[in-house]
Amino acid sequence: MSADSSPRIAGLLLAAGLSTRMGAVNKLTLKIGGMIMVRRAAKSLLDAGLDVFVVLGHERERIAAALSGLSVTLVDNPSYREGQPSSMRAGLKAIGDDYDGVLVALADQPLLEAADISSLLAAYDASERTRIMIPFHGGERGNPIVLPREIVEEIGERPVNFGCRKFIDNNPERIAIYQAPNDHFTRDVDTPEALAELEPN
Repeated sequence: MSADSSPRIAGLLLAAGLSTRMGAVNKLTLKIGGMIMVRRAAKSLLDAGLDVFVVLGHERERIAAALSGLSVTLVDNPSYREGQPSSMRAGLKAIGDDYDGVLVALADQPLLEAADISSLLAAYDASERTRIMIPFHGGERGNPIVLPREIVEEIGERPVNFGCRKFIDNNPERIAIYQAPNDHFTRDVDTPEALAELEPN
């Protein structure tokens, strides 16, 4: 990739979690604005022009069914109970070396739209593309984030329980900040209370 060309970025959607804070319901199967939450998340990434890889684990068949008809690549993480780093690693392994970077997204942020994703990618495109691009709003760190290829490879060389959050905490000098214009990047749905408060645009 030359400095003048746009980087080829893959979209990695983490959808394998246990959803324990929501209680008996798997939050990713809830409908927000008339669409199942995980499908809404995947569609936003697709509509932003990304090749999308979705990591599955907990209630794999239900999540896969919710994504039916979408042009996404499903990735199984048999170790999903070990936490988010295991899902990220499964996804990064499936993506391979064909991309210049990876946008890592969570499936429980239903306010995020394709335009939000595109704005984050444009900020990364305009940057030096060697740092992790992280959205902030109101001083709060959000998601998704964009990892350059070099950092993807570094994380892959670390112990299996080493994920993005630990890398970011240990390497603040390797972060680039995107000042997001809205709270779409910082709002998620982890609890019944968060679900009740949510008012999708």
